[in-house]
Amino acid sequence: MKSVYGSGKITLTTSAGSVTFDSASIRPKPVGLPKLPEGMTRWGRPESADDTTKVNHARALGGMSPDRDTLLKAVSILLPVNEDASVRLAVYAGGQLEGGPHAASSAKLLFDFGQTPTGQTGWNTLEHPTGIRIPANTPIWLAWKSSGGNAQVAFFKDRAGPSNFQPHRGRWDSKAIKPNAAEPWPRIWPANDAGEFDSFEYSCFLTLAPMKR
Repeated sequence: MKSVYGSGKITLTTSAGSVTFDSASIRPKPVGLPKLPEGMTRWGRPESADDTTKVNHARALGGMSPDRDTLLKAVSILLPVNEDASVRLAVYAGGQLEGGPHAASSAKLLFDFGQTPTGQTGWNTLEHPTGIRIPANTPIWLAWKSSGGNAQVAFFKDRAGPSNFQPHRGRWDSKAIKPNAAEPWPRIWPANDAGEFDSFEYSCFLTLAPMKR
């Protein structure tokens, strides 16, 4: 067996021949998106990222909602690795994109989607039974949390690429919300949250439908 330090490559040689493994060989493979129902759109970052991190936190990504009222029909998150774990998803509206979901008037819970199926890998999608209104031109936050098992969410190390999340900040890491997936999300984001932004974005999005007039 031979390896070159820092290269990520390992070569195994036997009398039958040799084979080389590199870091690309063990990266999660791109996962196809769930089918998009007719007339609906995806809002967020509906792409498969290469890197993963264990969900042992409560985090959220924020962005400005569309300039017209829409219906929130579903929420999706990519879990390339999932060993007997689940992640709880929710969507909030309010707060400030510059300050966080707790800033100014704290964000209010639009809907707690509950937990993803235990151990399910790939794109996990949870649906609203009828659809819930998202107000136009309002900060909205796609939130996820977990602390048990080994569920890993896909993330981007930089924010390059098409995204509906705010361009100047990445995810909000909450210090006020317990990351227990079995516990419901609070109705109002805690005003005393001492969390912080970081530059990363994640593979997650909302499925939206137009409001009927």
